[in-house]
Amino acid sequence: HGIVRGNARAPYNLRKPFDKNDPRMQFVVEKPDYRIHFGLNCSAKSCPPVRVLSAEHLEEELQILAVSFCEDDSNVRIDAQTRQLHVSMIFYWYLVDFTNRGLQSLPKLLAKKFLAGVKQQKLVRLLETKERMKVELFEYDWTANAPDAPVFDVECLRANRSAMLLSRRGSHVATSSELAETVRA
Repeated sequence: HGIVRGNARAPYNLRKPFDKNDPRMQFVVEKPDYRIHFGLNCSAKSCPPVRVLSAEHLEEELQILAVSFCEDDSNVRIDAQTRQLHVSMIFYWYLVDFTNRGLQSLPKLLAKKFLAGVKQQKLVRLLETKERMKVELFEYDWTANAPDAPVFDVECLRANRSAMLLSRRGSHVATSSELAETVRA
């Protein structure tokens, strides 16, 4: 938030990350790129997948990440019948990064910058009618976005911790692969 968001407050924080005398202020991006939210995130299921970005292709990579996130109906969905645009909470939390004209300006931004093909055409047609469109927010899923992450059982972890402590007291220190195997068992 301090460096890549131009020292902007994080959602639900009361102050900016750096004060004016903080030495990190020299690294603060002057004009933040709102597409950064599609490349750097907390790795929850409702976040875009975490990717490694390259300096030489950063522009293209950020655009691809933004478009692919918005093309997924679980992040941006258009209901033409009810004139509703359903969007990820990311757009709400970081609205100031995307637009300074409020949530109602989001449909136009999405149509212009992040949608393509049929989905873009659908939203453009709705915008052309000049009738008010309701913007709804998807519930955010905070569970980890790691498909192969082990599901831990508290009792199993307690037993494994005891086994790990016992093996440290002896001559053998358990390796990480041995501990992982114990957790799987």
